[in-house]
Amino acid sequence: MAWLDGQIAAGEQAVIACSALKRRYRDQLRQGRPELRIVFLQADRPVLAARLASRHGHFFQPALLDSQLADAEIPTPSEPALVVMADQPAAAMVDDIVRLFGLTAYGGSGGTSETAP
Repeated sequence: MAWLDGQIAAGEQAVIACSALKRRYRDQLRQGRPELRIVFLQADRPVLAARLASRHGHFFQPALLDSQLADAEIPTPSEPALVVMADQPAAAMVDDIVRLFGLTAYGGSGGTSETAP
């Protein structure tokens, strides 16, 4: 978290990826970071199983999928988190996130560019 705090202190944008399956984990990430935005990617088991089956050499073992799904706490409307369905291509998810957060100066689907806070 030191890296993230350093980025925030420098006024830089940052993206981190982690499972944060439980609300308490997301609350810990938000603690002292009011500008932090959380996106929870939600997908059903068949979508996740198909993605896992297509991965080769990845550290996550498919046998863990059911326990991860059982542990997952989908953000409720009372939690400051954006839930995006992850059953679409990555570029479409990025477009949704940019649109729903009201970000500007985005380079478009699949591109990499800066976004305004």
